[in-house]
Amino acid sequence: GAAAITVWERRSGKQLHTMYGSRGAVRFVVPVEMPSPPAEGAGPEDTAAAVASASAPATKAPRPVTTILSGDAGGGVCLWDVNDGTLLCVLPSTGNSPVTSLAAERSFHHNETSPCVAIVGDESGTLRVWESTGKDSFCLRGTYLNAHVGIV
Repeated sequence: GAAAITVWERRSGKQLHTMYGSRGAVRFVVPVEMPSPPAEGAGPEDTAAAVASASAPATKAPRPVTTILSGDAGGGVCLWDVNDGTLLCVLPSTGNSPVTSLAAERSFHHNETSPCVAIVGDESGTLRVWESTGKDSFCLRGTYLNAHVGIV
């Protein structure tokens, strides 16, 4: 079968949609806080994505994350809208080495034109840093070969 990510409604367990587009088995899925236009009428959808909500100050309710990044065994990294299953963008491929780590955090410039940074590590020991350039695109900001990263 094809590599895919399936989204279910949290409360009912109903399958909402399946997202295809990965180049290999999906190894990582991380929530990404991206700007989104205000919803008309109703509040956020109650999907499985609501479980993976972006952190917010204690005085505010967490915002549901509607966008995720996935990393796969074929070296691909995709940005998805989990509300409707749309593949928003594929980070340009720089090889076929399987993704071994994936993280997304708010950008230092967190705004509509640069909301987040994605860090992708692969089996070859390469670490790539991508900065979002809008709701559905990323720009490569750095490549580090034989990278060894320590988190303190």
